[in-house]
Amino acid sequence: MSTVSAPGEPPGGLPDDLPDDTGNHSWQRGHGAAQRVRDGAAERGALTWRLVLNERVWAAYATADPAVLAEMLDKVAATATTWAQAIRARGDRTC
Repeated sequence: MSTVSAPGEPPGGLPDDLPDDTGNHSWQRGHGAAQRVRDGAAERGALTWRLVLNERVWAAYATADPAVLAEMLDKVAATATTWAQAIRARGDRTC
């Protein structure tokens, strides 16, 4: 069992053996779209944390290989952590 628990989840978190449900063609198309949106924003000088994280989440969804998926999810977690740190560093300034 995972130690992470959210509202609506069983006490003690979710079981470790849930299926990943990643790597299908729809997720791969979604990743391509997320990349295009992120890249377009970067070219216009309008890149945001949301776009960066969204692309990395879709990259994980598009991945079928368990070892690569684990690496992608580590990148998702690192990006989310870095974004949270950036928010804290800004203090009270608006997003």
